[in-house]
Amino acid sequence: MCIMKFVKRLLPSQRSLYFMLIAAGAAIAIYFWIQTARVLWVNYFLNGRAQALVSRWEVEEESSNRYVLTASYSFEANGQTFHGFTRFERPAFLNSDSAIAAVREAVAAPKPLPVWFDASNPDRSSLEKKPVGSLLFRAVLSLGVLIHFVMLRKKDCSQRSSAAV
Repeated sequence: MCIMKFVKRLLPSQRSLYFMLIAAGAAIAIYFWIQTARVLWVNYFLNGRAQALVSRWEVEEESSNRYVLTASYSFEANGQTFHGFTRFERPAFLNSDSAIAAVREAVAAPKPLPVWFDASNPDRSSLEKKPVGSLLFRAVLSLGVLIHFVMLRKKDCSQRSSAAV
């Protein structure tokens, strides 16, 4: 209840509050739908599959407590050899020592990895297809919140108009 008092003091009218909620909800929903569409688009074009030979593993620091692996690789498609680079999103490590141990394990026991590539342009390839499920869930959830804010605004407007009569 205290938060609502603060928000009412901050914003001159309830219209401003609804506008801010709807604008923020729309921005978040648009962001997640664009990200979902981008991942679906990339995954759609990665329709070919082959075996990759990893030539180099590295550890990349994203932040002080998130480390990910990267791999340089080569594969054959259409009778030619292509090279690629993938930055893995999963697994992510909390410290550099565990990431380095994972690299040592991958180098000590190399195994062929599947590579997905665009059959019409094999220069576009990846060792990892991005998962769509969590992004799609966030997009639908954010759209639901946006619809809730819009319906809340309509309900408030209809209550005001019926109270004025």
